[in-house]
Amino acid sequence: MKIANVFFMLLLTSVSMAQTVDYNKIITPKEYDGDNAVEEKLVRLAWQNHPMNETYQDQVEIAEKNVSLSKWGWTKNMRAVYNINDNTLGSGPAQDPNATGRLLAYPKYNIALGVSLGDIITTPTSIKIAKKEVTIAGQMLNAQKLKVRAEVLEQYYNYQLANQLLQIRTEENEDTYANFLTISEKFKIGEATLDEYNKITNSYSIVRATLLQQEMQAKIEKARLESYIGVSLESAL
Repeated sequence: MKIANVFFMLLLTSVSMAQTVDYNKIITPKEYDGDNAVEEKLVRLAWQNHPMNETYQDQVEIAEKNVSLSKWGWTKNMRAVYNINDNTLGSGPAQDPNATGRLLAYPKYNIALGVSLGDIITTPTSIKIAKKEVTIAGQMLNAQKLKVRAEVLEQYYNYQLANQLLQIRTEENEDTYANFLTISEKFKIGEATLDEYNKITNSYSIVRATLLQQEMQAKIEKARLESYIGVSLESAL
């Protein structure tokens, strides 16, 4: 299991136990200038610049709009009926066919509204479901904030570790190279044996290869961190 996943699970566990987390502070504001300002800035950049994070916010907004739509769901099958009779068309009052000379007087307009009883019954349940969807979308958004924070901080610390190891490998390479030069000069004047020269040559080759590997690892960790924040690390710092 990745370290980030373990850290994420532990963080969620501590959140559920304490139940005092302010999710609005997981991503600190731009004005934050605390002791760990660099880490907070990287987390903030990762949250702002990764398109997937915006999707979670959009899901919350969509869920909130669905609540409003659910409240008016009972109107979707509403029907209005408007009848026009002979009076409206100007042909005059109709005559009763069963009574000679008797005129029938109809109202000019017939208007009726129809509402589905099923919609009225199901609307409260639809509203409750829509509100639950808002809650779920909000929880997913908060979980994503925790996840982004854990992953970015882990990657930043991996980058720092890679640089520190690179510094150690660099110093080790410099010391080994100095010994290589010394033994090489001694070997030229006969003060060092061939075995000593071969050993220092092999040691220097190994140390040099290790240094090159660590240089590449540092670059990889830097690239991974930049994939989170969306910009070069130099511009971020």
